[in-house]
Amino acid sequence: MPRTALHSTAILVFAHSSQEEMKHKPLQHGAVIFEALSQHTLKTVKKTKLPYFHFTEKEQRGASFGERFVHAIASVFNMGFTQLITIGNDAPLLRASDIVQAAKQLDEGHFILGPSKDGGFYLMGLQKSCFNAHSFLALPWQTKSVATQITALIAKTQTSVVRLRPLLDLDRWDDLKRLIREASCSGGRIVQLLISLLHSTGKAIFHRPQGKNTIFSNQYYNKGSPRLGRAFL
Repeated sequence: MPRTALHSTAILVFAHSSQEEMKHKPLQHGAVIFEALSQHTLKTVKKTKLPYFHFTEKEQRGASFGERFVHAIASVFNMGFTQLITIGNDAPLLRASDIVQAAKQLDEGHFILGPSKDGGFYLMGLQKSCFNAHSFLALPWQTKSVATQITALIAKTQTSVVRLRPLLDLDRWDDLKRLIREASCSGGRIVQLLISLLHSTGKAIFHRPQGKNTIFSNQYYNKGSPRLGRAFL
């Protein structure tokens, strides 16, 4: 979406296409699930009326996750924006109001972090003045300490940190079961879709590829997903 002169804040949706997701996460009904998550995220973003950019594998550049993510952040800042909110597509309970709240806190000069329940984060809002590509590249991406480390990094700039409500992101089989358990009555259409797919296949939406213990390759994680732990089985 092109920038308009009305906004200094942009949203970066950093998430692969459903086709690319399927290469790394072999799920029954995976194409439907990933496409639904992406469309739900974009619909949520559009409700905010803020300019947004969706960086899929086609726009991402770099050998590691950190390189790709930092490059995407720098690319949006280089377009002239002075404030940025980053999200993925794996937090289906994220609301447009959460993003709008983050934008308002950015206008007041704060750094915003939406912590996920695994130690990562589902949303980050930062000023261009707080962004240093070299320092961000050095952060321990895909570990349980990334939220703590990025908070410490921002503290060095004497910028106050505002935390949004913690949310669950979908990285593992247990995450999906927990999401359905916690939000089955109020999670909206995306959660109802996941529930229907779960019921239609018993308890085996996700299957384990032959000879592999997890569905993730060693180089494929999002920013909120620690490397260790139980993945979708």
